[in-house]
Amino acid sequence: MARPPLRCRMLLLGLGGLAIAAAAPAEVPLRTGIHAGFGRVVLDLPASVRYRLRQQADGLLVRVSGGVVRPQGAPPPHISAIVPEADGVLLRFAPGTRLHALRLRHHLVLDFSAPAAPRTGAQPLPLPSAAAPRRC
Repeated sequence: MARPPLRCRMLLLGLGGLAIAAAAPAEVPLRTGIHAGFGRVVLDLPASVRYRLRQQADGLLVRVSGGVVRPQGAPPPHISAIVPEADGVLLRFAPGTRLHALRLRHHLVLDFSAPAAPRTGAQPLPLPSAAAPRRC
């Protein structure tokens, strides 16, 4: 059997390489930052990557499909650990930590702040006395 011409073999090899490159998951960089009163985590999401957030008892699980999360930097305030998972990343934080999530174009922005302090000094209003009838 005759071999295909060199040009055809090169084209087939090139197309095979494109298929392998297209199947590789995209890299999802995870950056951290410290701001006044809160810590921030930002995931830079390529257009091909989808994500889901799932709150757990010990933190927030960010699942990504079509990508691999690559943490960069130390955990910001209010985050005790950044744990890479097979399909995303687990951000561990203390119970009561407040979380604000925002999507800005190709960025998932997660802000973590301390639990709200309990209100002290507030007294309940006294109920009107039932013994003294009101006059109109």
